[in-house]
Amino acid sequence: MNNLEKNIEEVNCWSEIGDWGMGTCPKLDEVGRCKYCSVYVLSGRKLFDRPVTEELIAEWTEIVSKPKEKKNPNTVSVVIFRIAAEWLAIETQCFQEVTDRKFIHTVPYRSNDYFKGISNVNGELLLCFSLSRILGLMPITSELKKMVVLKNESQRYIFEVDEFDCVTSMPLDLLQKPPVTISKSVDAHISSIFNFKNNRVGLLDNAKLFAAFKEVLVW
Repeated sequence: MNNLEKNIEEVNCWSEIGDWGMGTCPKLDEVGRCKYCSVYVLSGRKLFDRPVTEELIAEWTEIVSKPKEKKNPNTVSVVIFRIAAEWLAIETQCFQEVTDRKFIHTVPYRSNDYFKGISNVNGELLLCFSLSRILGLMPITSELKKMVVLKNESQRYIFEVDEFDCVTSMPLDLLQKPPVTISKSVDAHISSIFNFKNNRVGLLDNAKLFAAFKEVLVW
């Protein structure tokens, strides 16, 4: 390890000057993200290689011995995000991750308003869609965009959102049937609605959403 890496490690760099902190670390220009940096990787190895003390054994014994929390069968776990003025949610069973906005590579003669192209997420090329267009919403407007990754069986997809809120559990008895009207495309893809933080949130139907993705890919 060189002197620069020694100095960086001493200040807990990833939370101080790395991408979890001020972002001023000179190594970021080289590696892009802290998780790809040798200093971060080495620190992680040191954590696992630390001596196993009696205090550590006692701590983990207490954690492991605690009874596991049972999942409430009367709730549904959802991911909540916003596109334009519309708050939406999707069940966490198909949610993979939320990430900063990635560059979208267009596909010649294939990219359009609905299928944007492909994006590199942790070394994997994912099909990128415009969920706002598929649902008939206003285009993404926020400069602080996030991207949501979903998985259906073996295929992963990614799309942009204006704002990512949280992952939460909703009681099933708070879910309401969507409006009878299906004049708007967004309503046709919603299985139920609920109120969250004073906002009306539409819970997307997983099957309809993935079917819409596949339909967009048919040329």
